[in-house]
Amino acid sequence: WNLCPALLETCQAELDLKHPLLLEMSLCSYLDSTSLGTIQEVADLEQEGGTVLRIHGLQPEVRKLFEELQMQLVLDCVAKGPLALPDNMAPLTAGPTDEEQSRSRILMAHETLSSLGELNRRKFAGLVEFLKEEQKRAEEAPPETD
Repeated sequence: WNLCPALLETCQAELDLKHPLLLEMSLCSYLDSTSLGTIQEVADLEQEGGTVLRIHGLQPEVRKLFEELQMQLVLDCVAKGPLALPDNMAPLTAGPTDEEQSRSRILMAHETLSSLGELNRRKFAGLVEFLKEEQKRAEEAPPETD
């Protein structure tokens, strides 16, 4: 989840430039719900912008998560068969984020997953409400001083 802001920011910048995206996931055997929601957001952005998103090396465990959460748009981006990987690929690195950004990213990712269907809405309803309350409390709290 700590790479999600970097993932979304990097993908958004590339999509804004109309560059195709390739997510290489062959070393990824698990994703938490924040990561899953962020990948769904990337797929949504790709569809809106008319650019190309391909997901390569999807492990069966991760595919199963995509399927369970009805992430059809993401599944449609999975490359079939071998794919030549670009030379300029680089791993994501987590940039600095503050608590507010983290709370926001986690909430947005779960709202995205919740929007994919009634089953997801029910599955994540309690968590989304909790995250909204946490965000509201943090906004109302007086700023910390040294």
